[in-house]
Amino acid sequence: MNKRISMILIVTSWLLVFVVNATWASVLVEPGRFILNCKPGAKNTGTIKVTNQSKKEADVKAVIYDWTLDKNDKIVNSELGTRPETLKGMIKFNPQRFKLAPGASQVVRYTLVVPNETSAGERRGIIFFEETQEPLDVSGAKVTTQVGCTIYLGVTPIKMSFKMLSAKVEMAKNNQPLGVIHLKNEGMGHIRYLINYRLINEKGAVVLEGKNDELVVLPESERKTTFPIVGNISAGKYQLQITVSFQGTNKNLVYNLPFTQVRSVISP
Repeated sequence: MNKRISMILIVTSWLLVFVVNATWASVLVEPGRFILNCKPGAKNTGTIKVTNQSKKEADVKAVIYDWTLDKNDKIVNSELGTRPETLKGMIKFNPQRFKLAPGASQVVRYTLVVPNETSAGERRGIIFFEETQEPLDVSGAKVTTQVGCTIYLGVTPIKMSFKMLSAKVEMAKNNQPLGVIHLKNEGMGHIRYLINYRLINEKGAVVLEGKNDELVVLPESERKTTFPIVGNISAGKYQLQITVSFQGTNKNLVYNLPFTQVRSVISP
């Protein structure tokens, strides 16, 4: 099973910014996402609102890092300029460091400039609003919390190309059926996709439905996603219908996967 989708983005370039909130941090960063169109040589500005939700004064500093994903899809950040897709030299903040009284907010303006010589492809960065908290007593250590805005910058012409390597049903040790999707991103920009599924019995009736949160595959990488089919499932023959939809396109991949449930499963 091998399906491929390719497309050329029409816009000159695009920028996505979304907020990764750390629930333990005292500051809140808004809005959750910016989408901007730009081109090499252009300058774009936007604002981010940072609010102190705590009862103590906050000392906040905006710092940008390079980042990638590890094998568990967790963000791994590194010093700016250490990765080939860095945003080094392209973005600045005003103010970069500030203090916030309890309940107060600060609007931070960012300026993004894409150099004329920037080649086509995706650039990425993560803006952390870092706050250092003093220890509660003399024996404690300072704690730095980070609330981050993750940035994807694509400079066109960007070719988006990806294919499904496999789609199947596996059984967990407790006989719980699992949907398994293996996707490969062969393009120049990241892919964002959603998985919806329906479980259909021998009579053609839909007995269960569900979906996954939005997922990401970075350029030139693969992702294998495993998700449980949640619900009470009696023994018998079934068909798992999986629909994979991709952000920014009207393309869907649909798979109908027959399997046999040997023993009944009761979900907690």
